[in-house]
Amino acid sequence: MILPRFEYYPWSIREKLMENNVLSNYLLHFKAAGELFVSFDSLYDPYESFDVQYGNYLEVWHTKLEPSFLFQSFFPIEQSFLNNYFTLVLTSLDPDFERSLDVWINLSIMPQDVKLSDPADFETEFKNKQGIHGTRQTFNATFDFKSGVNLVPYKQPKPQKGSGDNRFVFLLFRQPSGALPIERLKFRDRWGSKYNDHGVVDWADYYGLEPIAVNFFNSSYDKEDWF
Repeated sequence: MILPRFEYYPWSIREKLMENNVLSNYLLHFKAAGELFVSFDSLYDPYESFDVQYGNYLEVWHTKLEPSFLFQSFFPIEQSFLNNYFTLVLTSLDPDFERSLDVWINLSIMPQDVKLSDPADFETEFKNKQGIHGTRQTFNATFDFKSGVNLVPYKQPKPQKGSGDNRFVFLLFRQPSGALPIERLKFRDRWGSKYNDHGVVDWADYYGLEPIAVNFFNSSYDKEDWF
């Protein structure tokens, strides 16, 4: 079966998630709304960067600097979509108990921080529940996160000695209910959960967050990376 590109990409992403057991239960029926591009700049070479590519391996030193992010929609979306808040998080699926505070970030993306890259505006027909026909305007969107607001500081992942390969996952959520209460962030230890692979799910469900994009990488302890 040959799928159109915009149909194939979400299916391909879900397949990668299932193959690597990345929040398999939570994301079992997940259909990505777009591609989440994540890139770390090099500490030593201004022309070098390290991209997160659905399970590729990154050295710890590759993740020292706060990464840059870009979201590009697979499907045309409506203006109302951009009126929401968005939150980007980084979580570990193989957390080290001693450093569980250090493996995630939470960026709040305000509507005014959304930028459109080469928007393709067009109108689509619709029919509402009352049978009234009309048109709505949709567009393809790219979110540039450079002007996002850091709710907590970025701290690079540092797998512990003997912990093997660790999976680190970036999740982009849409916040249908509005901004998250900042005062709750002080309770971020293990996402308020004592269970592995479960904290971020509880946290997202508690606030009614909707996952729209994901990317992940693997890393492991290296003595020389601890500086």
